[in-house]
Amino acid sequence: GNAALATGTWTVNTTADYRFVGISMSTALSSNSTVDNNIIRNFNITTGSVFQTQGGLFAGMYASNGDFVISENEIGGSTGNITIVSNSSNSFGFVYGIFHTGNGAVTITDNTVGGYAISNSASNA
Repeated sequence: GNAALATGTWTVNTTADYRFVGISMSTALSSNSTVDNNIIRNFNITTGSVFQTQGGLFAGMYASNGDFVISENEIGGSTGNITIVSNSSNSFGFVYGIFHTGNGAVTITDNTVGGYAISNSASNA
């Protein structure tokens, strides 16, 4: 959302490329970073983007090149929502709750990811 405790709605309506990453992190290997108890919800995004690269159109959390413990976070969840509409005439971009790439040990546990509504207006998507 666009207010404290993820209330309100973060709204974007554009034909341009748009990418949202709630929490992006990259650390040194063996640093063992903990990311917990975060709330990412209440988004309404309409875009012409078709990002199919790392992180995609939307990633609640993006972790790369490090050791991470990602736990007890809420992305979308059962009470919030994340609505993503692509108006691209091409294929639809990637959407992630939690995305990890690169080297390093990662533990992802006890997170809530849900409440996504994803659509593409193109007939070939």
